[in-house]
Amino acid sequence: MRWLPISMVPLAMLWAGPLAGLVGGLVAAYLVQALLDRRKPIPDIWYSLPPADADLYGHEQPEPRHVGALGEIAMGGPEFWSVLLPDGAQLDGVCSEVLALDDGALQIALLRRRSGMALIAYQPQAQRIDSVEHLDAEAIFDLAARDPAQAALKVRAALGQGADTTWLHQQYGLWVDRELPPAPERLERRLPRGRLLEARLLLPADLRGARDPHALLGCAPYMLLLDGVDTGRHVLSLDDVFESRDGDCIALRGVLLEGERVRGGVWHLWRDGRWHAVDSSTVDARTAGGGEAFSLLIDALDGQGLLRCRVRSDAMGQRAKPRLPSAVHLRVSWLAEPLLLSPADAVFTVQVPANQRGTS
Repeated sequence: MRWLPISMVPLAMLWAGPLAGLVGGLVAAYLVQALLDRRKPIPDIWYSLPPADADLYGHEQPEPRHVGALGEIAMGGPEFWSVLLPDGAQLDGVCSEVLALDDGALQIALLRRRSGMALIAYQPQAQRIDSVEHLDAEAIFDLAARDPAQAALKVRAALGQGADTTWLHQQYGLWVDRELPPAPERLERRLPRGRLLEARLLLPADLRGARDPHALLGCAPYMLLLDGVDTGRHVLSLDDVFESRDGDCIALRGVLLEGERVRGGVWHLWRDGRWHAVDSSTVDARTAGGGEAFSLLIDALDGQGLLRCRVRSDAMGQRAKPRLPSAVHLRVSWLAEPLLLSPADAVFTVQVPANQRGTS
């Protein structure tokens, strides 16, 4: 449809002559463009795609591989990263290759700390990862390249003298901290008016082929069902849920997925059998180009779809008196442009439409 306004000009010139046609064509083009702008479609920013087989199975390798993003000590300082081992254990904060000693029974790498270099050691049979700081890590690492047996003896002796140990157990093909509880396969919440919310885990039995397996396990996504029907929405929990007194409206905290990555946070809204969404954060409207972001919390929801919301500064812990905005922009799924709202004491209301631009 982008060609339509400009096509008015040559058509008008053919019909009314060069000069009058040019003027008339420009006027017609302006009017057509204005009409198209009023019918501007809502941008496709609300899609949510769950992990696919290519995400969950396509990256497994027989050798250690880097996962996640690079980190650095201070800004522009030395880098470190995470390494996923083929058996599903992960070594975090390393800055070297992983060396296998004793036929793989002991695997070591250099560990970068603010205080200096340390050694990280993984023992698959003992199901433990240790970080050791009371030895010359770089010297041990160099020795391992020349005399692996002697290096293994020194590392085991250092482990016996004390180390920071993480004991492991297996979840979804990964070796993780025993303190980490397993992600439930299914969540359920019965609402006061009888409706049933369910969340079913979107993880396979073995995560080792995922792009960033441990990060995915730590932020496990669920598909959302309402009264047994797949909603096409996704959540991380069923902790934050609101229902109107008549049961005709529901609001719950959720996420937008892009494969195995959480793309953004939202509040899923259900009214009159249709789903909508609002962003889980707002932006200060007084700053050109986007200002400070604030979390959006929901306090109440009535049967007419009226949300009572409040904004919370994410910097509250850093300020004695956090600054709260007098005007915010809030993205909503039923409008192409963000709402401009003026909170009073950080509180404002949003009207969820009835059967308008929602999805069933």
